[in-house]
Amino acid sequence: MTFRQIEYIVAVEKYRHFATAAEHCCVTQPTLSMMINKAEDELGIKIFDRSKYPVEVTPTGMRVVEQAKRVLAESAGFKEIVNEGKEKIKKEIIIGITSSLSTYIAPLILPKLFEQYPELKIRIIETEAKNIISTLKSGELDLGILSAPTKDGQLNDIPIVQEKFYLYVSPKEELSKKETILYKDIDVNRLWLLENEHPFVDYLKLFYLQKKAGEEKKLIFESGCYQTLINIVNAYGGMALLPQLAIMQLTDYQKGFIKHLESPEPERGINIITNTHSTGSKLIDSFIRVIKTDLVAAIESLDANDKNLLQVYELGEV
Repeated sequence: MTFRQIEYIVAVEKYRHFATAAEHCCVTQPTLSMMINKAEDELGIKIFDRSKYPVEVTPTGMRVVEQAKRVLAESAGFKEIVNEGKEKIKKEIIIGITSSLSTYIAPLILPKLFEQYPELKIRIIETEAKNIISTLKSGELDLGILSAPTKDGQLNDIPIVQEKFYLYVSPKEELSKKETILYKDIDVNRLWLLENEHPFVDYLKLFYLQKKAGEEKKLIFESGCYQTLINIVNAYGGMALLPQLAIMQLTDYQKGFIKHLESPEPERGINIITNTHSTGSKLIDSFIRVIKTDLVAAIESLDANDKNLLQVYELGEV
């Protein structure tokens, strides 16, 4: 099987359409179809079920596709080795980041990255965590920034900052008069959340929260951005879980309505994620170091009260 056939197989699996895959690979559809047919004949299996629309991968074909993605990721490593031997590296770095992090992290890291790598094209893609994980594995992303480790054997999890969550409570709420909030006092019907925080609320419901009989939430708003939740609390009332990076951008007046939660306090870790095939790449390692340095510098510039809310990992722990 040729490298080109491997690329064609991965493209069809991605787009689930032979014509679209052919366009992406800059070949005609008959050429792409013929090459995939040859690969299937050579392997003695059918990789794709062409009778379905969109095209589906057969169970055995999925194992072939997964291996093909690993081969493409490995090939990217060969190109990296060649590029590192040149005096000037002209390349594109693609970073995937979730929307709940990009608002706060992108402004902190971009200025220094452009200063350190003036010839480097930097593309930042804001998307869901599951998309970041899959595209890292396929080699389409160089780095990912997530709010939780993947614990995936094909990926490297590099911790940067561990931050706690706090409760932002509207002054309209009785809880706004308290400094520390007990879980049993939280009314889940008044709590605004990001979509991926619902497991935390399920935990609270199980152990602490009591819904008031007959009361149902009239407005349901599932957001991917903490700033939206802040605006909803300001306008509508209620409360929202906010991480420290979001609190940094509040006004002094708004910070007066940030409340501690009783122990155990919820927290998240901000992690840089790479494909294991990127290990040892001087460019990627250097890039990660700049990102960590910039984030740590931003945290160190905070006042003492804000700084104490975050745990920063040493650079040597990369």
